[in-house]
Amino acid sequence: SSDLAERDGEAGALLRADVLRGNGFLAGAIQGLEQALKRQPNSLAIALELGSLYNESGLNKLAADRFRLAASLARSSSDAEALAEAQAGASRAQDLLRAPAP
Repeated sequence: SSDLAERDGEAGALLRADVLRGNGFLAGAIQGLEQALKRQPNSLAIALELGSLYNESGLNKLAADRFRLAASLARSSSDAEALAEAQAGASRAQDLLRAPAP
């Protein structure tokens, strides 16, 4: 079914991103997950991972945006754990955006 193909696509995209990240290719990991998110706009796992990758890259506005998307998706699916993770990520990114530049 298309649900299975979607989960496969999501898992594959997350695995590829993990390998790229592990080898120091954050930009490649982000690009692959952004493309996957376009194909699967309701993927909570991809939105959360993108938030983390953007955060790790110092792209705090984009991190906050992706964590807010993840929070919205988590609310829709009543996933309390993912919602807490997404809200914490968005809050961290917002704090970093407000912090004065060194």
